[in-house]
Amino acid sequence: MVADSWALETDFHCGGYGRCPPALLQFIKEFEHTHGILLDPVYTGKLMYAVHQRIELGLYQPGAQILVIHTGGLQGRAQGV
Repeated sequence: MVADSWALETDFHCGGYGRCPPALLQFIKEFEHTHGILLDPVYTGKLMYAVHQRIELGLYQPGAQILVIHTGGLQGRAQGV
C-alpha cells in the first residue's frame, strides 16, 4: 500500500458531533430511498455525504473505484432521520 493513497477529510463534520443540518438529513433520506441502505446522521450519513460531495466536485477520476466501509452503527437514527 502506498502511504499517500488515502486522506483524512475534516471538512464534512456538519457543525460537529451529533449536528444534523437539514441538507444532511435530506441527503440521507434520498440516499436510503435510492440505494436501500440505512445511514445514521452521526457517522455513516456524514461519510456518504462527504463521498457524494467529492464526486459532485469532480475530485475522483471518471470510472474510479471508491471503497466505502459502512460500519453498521445506526444508533444515531434516533435523532429523527
